[in-house]
Amino acid sequence: MRLFVRLTGTVVLLGALCLSAVSLSARPLLSSSEESAGQLCLRDEDTPERMLLYCRAALAEEGATDETRSEYHRNLGSADQDLGDIEAATESFLAAVDLDPGSVEALNLLAWNYWDLDREPEAMVLFRRSSQMRPTASAYGGMANILRRIEQRPEEALESIEIALALLPDYRWGLREKGWILFDLDQDEDALATFQEAVYADGDNASAHWGIMTYHQRKGDYETALLSANRTMEIAPEDAFYRARRAFILRRLDRNQQAILDASRAIELDPLRSNGYAQKAFAEIALGYTARALSTFEEAVEAGAGDNFLLYWYADHLSEMGRMEEAMLQIDAAIAEPDTDSADQTLKAYIALELDRDETALEAAEAALAEDAEDEYALYYKAVADLRMGRAEEAIAGFDAAMAADLPENYVSRFVAELVFEGKVATALKLRLKY
Repeated sequence: MRLFVRLTGTVVLLGALCLSAVSLSARPLLSSSEESAGQLCLRDEDTPERMLLYCRAALAEEGATDETRSEYHRNLGSADQDLGDIEAATESFLAAVDLDPGSVEALNLLAWNYWDLDREPEAMVLFRRSSQMRPTASAYGGMANILRRIEQRPEEALESIEIALALLPDYRWGLREKGWILFDLDQDEDALATFQEAVYADGDNASAHWGIMTYHQRKGDYETALLSANRTMEIAPEDAFYRARRAFILRRLDRNQQAILDASRAIELDPLRSNGYAQKAFAEIALGYTARALSTFEEAVEAGAGDNFLLYWYADHLSEMGRMEEAMLQIDAAIAEPDTDSADQTLKAYIALELDRDETALEAAEAALAEDAEDEYALYYKAVADLRMGRAEEAIAGFDAAMAADLPENYVSRFVAELVFEGKVATALKLRLKY
């Protein structure tokens, strides 16, 4: 039974101040004549569902000051946010700021809400405005969050989170965020100490244990990393991200059957996230189940989980199977997705060469090198394309550049074969002697 309807932006209370027997909690809205809806809204101690009722009823009453009504809207918006209604939360937080522009709490709530809506520039403006009015851990934590994840300025993010922690030493999210920022700055030992401090403060925090796992993973100590991953899964067994990442650790330990189980569960928990499918396919490939891995990639695309990461590896797997036309379709799809990088273009260059599409290979290799001039494989594929298109001198120079960029030595034989095929036997022999 719906107790409220929304008409042209106005909340209308139906059923006065009591709930029917089939309502949310089967108890009256007000349990005591000494309590008002406004008091219960301000107290903010009940479930989100009942907070919606209290705060909407409070806003329907008259006589409260603008500052009090602003707080009603703040708690109403927080309840909406807890229930996943971000649009309704936005309306409430905007109303709270309009009623009390000097409320840093309202500004911070609205700013974090904008973060949830991917409106980071607006969020940053509000966090800065809030911090200038009165410094809070929430505002400085919010700024650190954007500086790290969006603006990629980890030094400034670290400074901001340090201020947040100075303002609120028990800011546990801030402590964990500091650990991730330290990883971004390659200060791994300090990051480990920070996550250990976070575990000491809250031994049941999955993210803190995951930070410790990440330290050991970065050091290549996968056995110890698995211990922290297992502890994380004990705390958060239904988290698809953590489960897919544990599958990654298990693969590194060559426990591929276990990895498939974890990855499959990750897919069940979140069928729209690509990492579960990818980890499952990687484990299947390691076990020699190439056709099964192909089906896993296909399943991911059909489910709508075909992001840049998954499509890249789908194309790579197809190319390993010699299905170059299909591989080209998938790498083009990967390049069309957000977050494409030089690796996508490099793979496209390789596939194009296998299809004898030399001009396409050259364009893709040059696109890759425009993003990463030291990409040794892009340098190599450009050299091959140049050679095939009659630019031998440019090809030789490009191959030398690829070798200088640490191209594996087995590529020398490949390029020698290309030279011989093009009739450059003398050049091939000189190159063989050189390398």
